[in-house]
Amino acid sequence: MLIDAKIFLQKYPDALISQYMYAMILMSKIHIQDGEKEAFQEPLDQMLDIFQKLKRNNFVLSHPTEGIVRAQLWGDIANLYAAIGDRGKGMDFIIENKQFICGDGTYDCLNVEILWQILLGFYSANYYENALEVINIALSRSEEELIAAGNTIADKRGAYYKSGMIYMKWGQFDEAIEGFSQALKLPSDNEEHDRKWWNSHYYRRIGLVYSFMGESHKASNSYLEAMKLNENIDYSDNIEIPIKSICHYGYMNELIGKSEIAIENMTECAKWIDDNPENFSDDDGEYNAFETIWPLYLYHKQLKQQDKASKYLNLAYESVGIKRIEKYHNHPEKDTYPDFFYCRDIIKTYENTLNQ
Repeated sequence: MLIDAKIFLQKYPDALISQYMYAMILMSKIHIQDGEKEAFQEPLDQMLDIFQKLKRNNFVLSHPTEGIVRAQLWGDIANLYAAIGDRGKGMDFIIENKQFICGDGTYDCLNVEILWQILLGFYSANYYENALEVINIALSRSEEELIAAGNTIADKRGAYYKSGMIYMKWGQFDEAIEGFSQALKLPSDNEEHDRKWWNSHYYRRIGLVYSFMGESHKASNSYLEAMKLNENIDYSDNIEIPIKSICHYGYMNELIGKSEIAIENMTECAKWIDDNPENFSDDDGEYNAFETIWPLYLYHKQLKQQDKASKYLNLAYESVGIKRIEKYHNHPEKDTYPDFFYCRDIIKTYENTLNQ
């Protein structure tokens, strides 16, 4: 396919569509081959060159195919910046050139797929205000509009979910519950396995928000719903996802006075942590620690079992890692910046114990 694109480019070297197709296919090839991030610089440079050509012509289209290029270009550039490890720069590019995207300073003309690409970019770069702007556009589309564009109402699930995540990290818990709940209510176009996986994930997030709100009974019920769905999903040998519900479910049951259920689940939680140390030494270490070790620490703290509580707090802190801890302390907005959502409480709690 790349060879065909090269032939097309050689035949029509000045056509933006041929330049775009070559860059897009090259990008796909690098993805398929698991190429190094530096390899994505070439297609990124090509996409940026296409953008500059469109800009020099004031985005006046000289051929209908240039409309296709113009529509697709934004999401591809954002993705390529992310691929080279500079997602923030990619989203800055989108913001700085927003007036050119639809010609009126909005994202209203973009289809759901491109909106989703831009939304994921803003979310991953922690540009949450911008992400919510895109989310609101996606959610404003009627079912008729979505169908006319080749989509379905199910395409709103992701937007509702991301809104829930944003509001959860902002501490706006009612709005977070609404986002996750709306995602649960919508039908899914995914296969049954994926639908159950995502629904269990939504319930788990609802449970986490209720735990933040001090609504332990509601949190317990939500985690239980997640666990019921998990029972019908084939995870093979990887029970990482179900265990995250189990650990929180156990802690919530201790808080509501169901100690026998708590003991059963927290024992399973502790065993999984002991048997899977590799899950706390990679890039997901702090996230996995928050979902498993942290509730185990809170559980033993609730029982006033200080030695065990200290053991798991130390393990959680070690799982965050020195680089992340230093990054947290050096950040000017460390107490609110969403990138530290899963490690902030672990760091603060551990370091506060050192001052006691």
